[in-house]
Amino acid sequence: ILKRVSTCHHIEDFQHSTFNFQFSTFNDMKRRDLAKKYFPEKSDKSAVRKLHNWIMNCPDLVAALQTMGLPYAYTKDFTVGQVRLIMEYLGDP
Repeated sequence: ILKRVSTCHHIEDFQHSTFNFQFSTFNDMKRRDLAKKYFPEKSDKSAVRKLHNWIMNCPDLVAALQTMGLPYAYTKDFTVGQVRLIMEYLGDP
């Protein structure tokens, strides 16, 4: 299996955790919950804003999300597919 290499990974902005993300336990994920996985030290609002900025500053990720045909920019929930795509481009939280 080939893993997509992304230039959008913002590793310098956070310390990589050992969090093991499991997709089989949910259908959708709150934007806030995913943002807090990337930025646990931030407030909910600040974490969501920072995740949104990361997504919007990664043109390849934005294009990939757009091809899914689902809203992503200001929704409260991400689908499992959207979460996987975000993690593929931004790296594991």
